[in-house]
Amino acid sequence: MRSESPPHGPPGRGRAISGHRHARGGHRVRSLAPRKLGPKVVPVPEPEDDWRNWSELTVRLTRVPPQAGTLDLWNLLNHNGWIKSISLEENNEGNRNGEAFITFCPVPAKPFWETWISEDRKWNGVRTEKQNRKRTFRHRSPVNSSKTYPEQQVSVGH
Repeated sequence: MRSESPPHGPPGRGRAISGHRHARGGHRVRSLAPRKLGPKVVPVPEPEDDWRNWSELTVRLTRVPPQAGTLDLWNLLNHNGWIKSISLEENNEGNRNGEAFITFCPVPAKPFWETWISEDRKWNGVRTEKQNRKRTFRHRSPVNSSKTYPEQQVSVGH
């Protein structure tokens, strides 16, 4: 008398798929090992390129008056583009140190920081400079490995 495997298959070899049989009459066994679902998505470093192609851009302001708040900075610079964030920096004692960072997303249409001068006396002496890009990764498409996408997609509707 021939010994047959139980319907669930031999121990440690996986589980049977009901309704499917091998030609020899036994149940087909499928491995429970993890399956590969396609290429691994890994960030791809992107070479430094023109700031107009960035998904966001940060401008550093120095000599910002201590009484200036985030609303003041927004009113001063919002005509240059969509402001994502405003950060007023402080020293170790919690006092403002005259430095602020404004992040635009998407990037402004013109490089206003290169020639910016305010006509308002309150902002006399304030200096602006573009910050280097902090994040420069693109993600490879899991469907088409020759395509890459920025970390952040920006769409602006009116």
